Amino acid sequence: MELLSKFLGPQEALPPRLIDYELLTGEDGKRTVGFGWFAGELAKLPKACLICSQIYLYAWYKCMNFQISWQTLIAPYLTLLFNGAGWAPNFPRLMSNDQLTLALEKAQQIGKGRFACIGDISCDVEVRRSYTVMSLRSLKYYIQGGLEFLPRSSTLSSPFYTTRPDSLPSHLPSLTMMSVDILPTALPLEASEHFSSVLTPYLKSLIRGYRTPGQPHLNGDADLGRAAALERATVASEGKLREPHKWLETPLSVWKDNVAAAKAEPSAVSESGGPRKKVLMLGSGMVAGPAVDEICSWTDVELVVASNALQEAERLTGRHPYAKAVGIDVSDWSKVEELIGESDLVISLLPVPFHPKVAEACIQHRKHLVTASYISPAMKALHERAVSSDVLLLNEIGLDPGIDHCSAISMLSDLRAQNKRVTSFTSFCGGLPAPEDADVPLRYKFSWSPKGVLSAALNGAQFKLWDKNFPDLPISDVLKLEGIANRDSLPYGDTYDLGPLKDVRTLFRGTLRYVPQNQGSSAPRLTSTMTGLLQLSRVHDADGPIQSDRPPRVHDANHRLDVGRGLRRQAMSARLGRRVPRGGRRVRFRSALADCLRAGEDADALVRTLDWFGITPSSASSSSSSTPLKMEKGAAKALPIDVLAALLAHKLRYAPGERDVVVLSHEIVARRPTSSPSREEEEIHTASLVTYGTPAASAMAR
Repeated sequence: MELLSKFLGPQEALPPRLIDYELLTGEDGKRTVGFGWFAGELAKLPKACLICSQIYLYAWYKCMNFQISWQTLIAPYLTLLFNGAGWAPNFPRLMSNDQLTLALEKAQQIGKGRFACIGDISCDVEVRRSYTVMSLRSLKYYIQGGLEFLPRSSTLSSPFYTTRPDSLPSHLPSLTMMSVDILPTALPLEASEHFSSVLTPYLKSLIRGYRTPGQPHLNGDADLGRAAALERATVASEGKLREPHKWLETPLSVWKDNVAAAKAEPSAVSESGGPRKKVLMLGSGMVAGPAVDEICSWTDVELVVASNALQEAERLTGRHPYAKAVGIDVSDWSKVEELIGESDLVISLLPVPFHPKVAEACIQHRKHLVTASYISPAMKALHERAVSSDVLLLNEIGLDPGIDHCSAISMLSDLRAQNKRVTSFTSFCGGLPAPEDADVPLRYKFSWSPKGVLSAALNGAQFKLWDKNFPDLPISDVLKLEGIANRDSLPYGDTYDLGPLKDVRTLFRGTLRYVPQNQGSSAPRLTSTMTGLLQLSRVHDADGPIQSDRPPRVHDANHRLDVGRGLRRQAMSARLGRRVPRGGRRVRFRSALADCLRAGEDADALVRTLDWFGITPSSASSSSSSTPLKMEKGAAKALPIDVLAALLAHKLRYAPGERDVVVLSHEIVARRPTSSPSREEEEIHTASLVTYGTPAASAMAR
């Protein structure tokens, strides 16, 4: 209905014309264009078999008693049911909701993963509409088919979804459904070639008709025939429905009423009759978008996004009827606490240092908290208070940490169920620009907070690695990656229940980055360059803010960083422990930088990288035109880490049309106990996830 509505009503420009290709017919009334031709041919056999079986059963019905028992004898043992059988309202169902319950009850007894995934390419359903007496706004659709629990068809772009019928007991799992009804025609080359070959003549006739109005017969009788077919297949033109399709006005009017009602002031009551749960999201940063969309897909939830970037928060919530944006500054803590007290659940996307304070307020008001950040010592100290207040503080539930934990624990649980002993656990995860968009010196761009990346670079790392050195990681055949130790890996021996640390030869959690295009050992790598920038900038809070009379700027002509007089020289002096004199700025900077580097590191290569960032002194005169960096309030007194984060966000931002990629990889080495430990054979178990960003959201955000 949404698509149809765009072709109706007053139009500012030339009204578009809606043509249904499935209505294109020849003079004999038969369809001439059909992308589903091959699907129809494929479906004939199972439909014919089903009809024949019905005739057979009917003929023998009086002299035979039979009972369908496949829901208990076959279905519980399946890991995938793929249904392609045709169905009509007078046909028996392949499985009803009651039979589904029986199948899942037995599947739970047999083992994990049984009867959990179902593919249905028939999507033969009967749609029944139900109206409440009070209002058409309560219009509901009840879909019933060969699989009674099949709620809808899906698309190739979103083929899978999770569903459960209302009658399914709560202790039984939901089902993963794939119901792409055009699947048989989505892959074959023949189907695409057939469709394009029969549709193209109609498109050419249509274009010629627009170019020469009133003369659609320029190509002879063939064009005249196609023009007549296009007229018959036209659903709407000039902002109005054609006569054969006037019946669509009633359902279209109902759809418009529902949309208008949804856009009106949202009710505090959900469709189920109870009050809506209220979720508070603190922050509206680079990863907020998909979370907002997912939360707002639940009609019994109201979302409040509180942010100091009100315009961005309004952009995220504007298209959702049960979401609103609130401008707030975290320095106004009384307002933050007021919002927390009004909510049922708090999601904090604020910088990590704010999480413990938010958690304390959540405990005080008895509200649950969710963050994607690592558990800090301050957060861990609140555990007992949270337990005694019956408050859930759910941390480490993003990508890394988060999805990596869930997938690792799932693998480890399966291995323990097989009585296998883990001797090595290695896990890497990283968010990177897609290879085609990584053509920058460090081959890195930011899809999350640059300050978060810099702060993480200051953390120490502990791990246990089996006396080996790996210059790069064989995780992908396409991506050339290096691994960097990520924080302290050793406590995860207890988290993952790996047993005594002395019995595990490798315990390593790391971050992934691209190997520099220049493979030489002196090539500047992301980690060493970031660490050098942090050290040279004296980023620790104790060092104090930058003393400058204006916010940092980037000169438009030569892209140089302007952060005030003498900052680079002061930073070098602090790093080296001796005074760096004035004069000969670039030469002295290069000399001082070389003194800061370790043996074997190439100062010239690093200077070229810093040149690209605009950090090095320039012998050229600065441009009078400059662009201020996007800084928080009080930028003129900002800490060096704030300036550096703003610069990185400016220089390493994603351009329109660019995308990121997320790579997650686990490798677990396990042994199966035998009567002779010396004869135990090792097994390598791996799992990986690679996903790319889309125009709607980055891979990191999703």
